[in-house]
Amino acid sequence: MPLEYAYIGIKQCGCVVRASCYTETDRKQTALDVQQYVLDGLIVERVTIEDARLRLKKCHCKYKYKE
Repeated sequence: MPLEYAYIGIKQCGCVVRASCYTETDRKQTALDVQQYVLDGLIVERVTIEDARLRLKKCHCKYKYKE
């Protein structure tokens, strides 16, 4: 089974607050999601879906960005 990937949005504090799973059928939506992450000032990283699940959480840090 091939690895499945996701793109995650990381705040400057290091918290992963957004994720978008990459599939062949949803390539356009994934591109739009990643574009929005960049516009919102997030760092974008490509990781396995399992890693995205483990790292995704709600941020309670004091650093603020537009949501």
